[in-house]
Amino acid sequence: MKHNTFILLLAVLIMGTMSTLAWVERSQSSPVNDKDWWALSYVSPSPSATVFDFVIENFSSSERFEYRVDSATYTASDVILVPAGERSVVALPDDLVSPVTITVQSSTDEKTLYK
Repeated sequence: MKHNTFILLLAVLIMGTMSTLAWVERSQSSPVNDKDWWALSYVSPSPSATVFDFVIENFSSSERFEYRVDSATYTASDVILVPAGERSVVALPDDLVSPVTITVQSSTDEKTLYK
């Protein structure tokens, strides 16, 4: 009888531990849960791609992003508002010539893409 009780107690302990670990993992893997970051990427990241459109994905408290695009034939800058938890695609002209540098600034951070 003691042996069965020990096995049952061990099984309950293991199930409780696994449930707790699964809950912690799920909350840590959520990009929105108590996080403060944003990402910058190309829509088409292939080096041979001729499209230079880019994406700002925001999981931060800052919603205002200022970007600057520099190329041999084109220079532009603008401000874009991206609410927290959202992503925004910025379309650029199709006739851009490499190399292209895209710099995006938030209120606390700056990131740059090169292609």
